[in-house]
Amino acid sequence: MTIVTIVTSRMGEKTVILGILTDQKKETVKEFFMSIPKRLRKQVGFICSDMHVGFINAAKEVFGKKVQVIVDRFHVAKLYFKLSQILLYGCFVLRCSEG
Repeated sequence: MTIVTIVTSRMGEKTVILGILTDQKKETVKEFFMSIPKRLRKQVGFICSDMHVGFINAAKEVFGKKVQVIVDRFHVAKLYFKLSQILLYGCFVLRCSEG
């Protein structure tokens, strides 16, 4: 399975693809961010990412502390659902062992 990284930007009401990267390594993402002209990098205020730590760290390293990193809610909800399933299963096993 091939995994790529798609970098987009909101421009007005449109979402524009800025690049399609060959992998999801932090170094690749950071190199792409660094290829953005400095005058434009200074204008970035928010980064929206999934929970991949490489994306988040690349953004922080390139854009600094002034940029707010937002984790998209799909991945947060997915994590909460997975954890709730683990807890429910644990409670079920505990009840069965008591009975």
